Amino acid sequence: MLVNENVIIEHPYHVEDCRLVDGSAEQGLLRIRKVLGMEREKLALRRGLGVGTGGVGAARARGGAAAGVGDASGERKGG
Repeated sequence: MLVNENVIIEHPYHVEDCRLVDGSAEQGLLRIRKVLGMEREKLALRRGLGVGTGGVGAARARGGAAAGVGDASGERKGG
């Protein structure tokens, strides 16, 4: 799959399957890998598989700080 003029993702479309087109800047590759990893994590969570990567999406799915959970007592902050 040609993502843009700089990055190709080969089947089975995992983060490690991303590669640069010859002569391209690596910064684009890093961004595509990050986005692909997060999208695959979201898909796995929707399917109930969980991925255990500890990423931002995983913290939200577990009800962590990113979801607005308060202190260790489990009470939400705010109203």
